Amino acid sequence: MMLCGFARFLLKEGKEYDAIHVHITRLLAAVTAVLKPFVKRPVITKISGFFEFSDGILDESKRWLPVNFLVRRALRNVDYFQTISGQTREKLLAAGYSDAQISFVPNGIDTKSIDTSASDSKSSDVTVFGYCGRLRKIKGVHVLIDAFAQLVKNNPDRKLCLRLAGDGDEMDGLLAQSESLGIRDQVDFLGQVEDTAAAYDSFDFYVQPSFAEGLPNSVIEAMLAQLPVVASDVGGNVDLVKPGDTGLLYPCGDYPDGNPTDLAACLQQYLDSADMTDELAASALQLIRDNYSFETITDQLIDLYRGRPS
Repeated sequence: MMLCGFARFLLKEGKEYDAIHVHITRLLAAVTAVLKPFVKRPVITKISGFFEFSDGILDESKRWLPVNFLVRRALRNVDYFQTISGQTREKLLAAGYSDAQISFVPNGIDTKSIDTSASDSKSSDVTVFGYCGRLRKIKGVHVLIDAFAQLVKNNPDRKLCLRLAGDGDEMDGLLAQSESLGIRDQVDFLGQVEDTAAAYDSFDFYVQPSFAEGLPNSVIEAMLAQLPVVASDVGGNVDLVKPGDTGLLYPCGDYPDGNPTDLAACLQQYLDSADMTDELAASALQLIRDNYSFETITDQLIDLYRGRPS
């Protein structure tokens, strides 16, 4: 019923718009693509980089399912796929879409209103590693806890803390994991956090241990907050984190076990290299301001709607 109602709306009202932009590439995007010859307006659809390729219509293992096959054929009619990471572009090319259809326009962030000044609230004698996001298996927080336990063992004379901002179905398991590893007193579970800026402000370092990503807003926000970042080498993490320049990457490893040893090694690098962390944080901040501001992204989207992708 929703798809029929949307199709009726497009046929009746579509020509009132200069362009039609579908946020996630699923069935609504396919309907828009099918009706494009009648609406006669540019059609752009965004690839999040995760949902579409994991059990979605662009999952290669399910490409011959009848609905997926028809949707994939219909999507050849869109003008542009908005991709938010380099890995997403490669997946689209592998799925048979043309390079001319693919335009990189990442997520944007308000780079003006966030206070990036140094915080006085951080403790000088406790080093805090942080994560902000959903507590789901695919996010790899269990790998981060394993890595943090190794870090604690290897640095018995240092005061270390792991602070997790977020909620999800893995909460109970992560609590039990930290208890079994003997680090429960050093892991803060903040739960759902409304004021994420305050959470970032309480971190010294940020960690993104995901097994799959589009372009993580949490990493962008952490960089804007001048936090040195460690991230797994998946999805948009690779576009944001340039090893030795804007942060550190580690090999993700196989799901669900991951690679806690290499992650722990990256965390140790940050503990041992204060000068390096300052330089990486400054470079990361400049990257975000130059390439991911709302103003920059808005200009790129307007060019896309006008048929002049950058």
